[in-house]
Parts: sequence; C-alpha cells; structure tokens
Amino acid sequence: MNTPHHCAQTTVQLEKLHAIGYKPVLLLGKETKKRESKCEILILRCTLSSYAKEYLQKIGSFYEYLCEGWNQNSCGNDEITLNLTPCDPMEISATVEQMSPVVELISPVVEQMSPVVEQVNPVVEQMSPVVEQVEQMSPVVEQVSPVVEQMSPVVEQMNPVVEQMSTKEGQGQFYHGLQFEVSEPFPGKDPNKPDALMFVKGKELVVTRGWQRDFRQDVKNGENVPCWFIHNNGTGLLDGVYKDYIVSGLFKTI
Repeated sequence: MNTPHHCAQTTVQLEKLHAIGYKPVLLLGKETKKRESKCEILILRCTLSSYAKEYLQKIGSFYEYLCEGWNQNSCGNDEITLNLTPCDPMEISATVEQMSPVVELISPVVEQMSPVVEQVNPVVEQMSPVVEQVEQMSPVVEQVSPVVEQMSPVVEQMNPVVEQMSTKEGQGQFYHGLQFEVSEPFPGKDPNKPDALMFVKGKELVVTRGWQRDFRQDVKNGENVPCWFIHNNGTGLLDGVYKDYIVSGLFKTI
C-alpha cells in the first residue's frame, strides 16, 4: 500500500472541500507496533488561534480513545453519517455583547464577597466537629423527647407553686424574718462543734455550730457554709411544732 500516495489524494479531496466553502479536518487513527493508537490530524494550510489549537488537540485525544475501541469488521457495510451544523459567529458575538453588562455588574459583587468568603471558611471548618456531635446527639434527643413530654404536666403543676414562693405573699406562707443574737461560742459535747446561746423571741436556746451544703452557686457539688443547729426539733424557734410543717405531698396544703 502506497501511504504517501493515499495521503496526497486525501489532501486533494480536502482542497476540493475547502474550495466549496467547507473547513475540512481529517482524523486518521493507526495502531503502532506497540499496539497503541496514534492519531494524526490533517488540515489544510491555515492559521489557527491558540484556543483553536487547544481544542483541536483535545479532539485528537478523544479520537484516540475511539480508536482503542475500534474493531475492524470486513463484513460490515454499515455507515454512520454525522450532520454537523456550524454556529454563526455573529450570533455568538451578539450573545457575548449582551452578557458583558451582566459580567460588569457581577464582578464588583464577587470582589466584595471574597473577603467574606475567606472569613466564613474558617468558621465553617470550626463548625464541622460541632455538626458531627449534633448528628451523634440526634438518637439521644429522640429518646429524651418522650420523657420531656411526660414531665410537662408535672412542670405545669409546679409553676404556680414556684411563682407563689417567689413573691412576698408566697414567702409569708412559708417563713418570716427573725431577730436574734448569738453569744460567744463555748465548748460543747463535740470538741469539733462548739455550742452557743441564741436569744430569740424572748427565749434563750442552746445551739450548736455545724456545716451544711449550699448548692446555690455550685449545683453539682455545693459548698460548705456555717450554720447553727436548733436542738429538740427547733423547739422554741418554730411557731408550733415541726409536724405542723410536714405535708403529704408537694401540692398539698398544710
């Protein structure tokens, strides 16, 4: 087979197509001795822009992929015809001109958004672990929700009591202020807990120094605060006896 002769004939055919207004490009694929597909592109003597050369090279690369899947069948007579419709350069230019004002309007906005995006990116990265933890918490929240719903009626019953205790009228139902004095401590039965005399309501009561937990500041562990313990269930300090202050339930009246 005389390959140079066939290439010359092919060039003549391309010249004829060019003469009648076409822009022919011929792709030739051939398998090398290493059984690799090699693409050769034949075009007429012309000048191509940089982006045209780039896209022509990409077309050649795609054609090489096509050649790798090419199986020659001497018995097949099927032909594939592609009808290509060239684009009107004037239409493309008009579209580009119409897009120019839009691009000019968008460009300043994009430039202004760049610093914001740079600031947001670190925040998004910091939020990622939090989002993962929230996702892990979802099953727990689903389990807790029914319990919270069951507790709602109890909370509704407690609200009036809490509101009443937070007012002066409510406080008057539970306690009232005391005027008292405490003498200098003196040794008691427990060497670590001294006693003293408390003068209250015209009475003289023996009281013992001790410690209690105050959970107002530290609700988990509390803190030790000093206090005076009244003996005999608060006899002499309470109005009445201690049993008068015991109720059978939180929502029961005395």
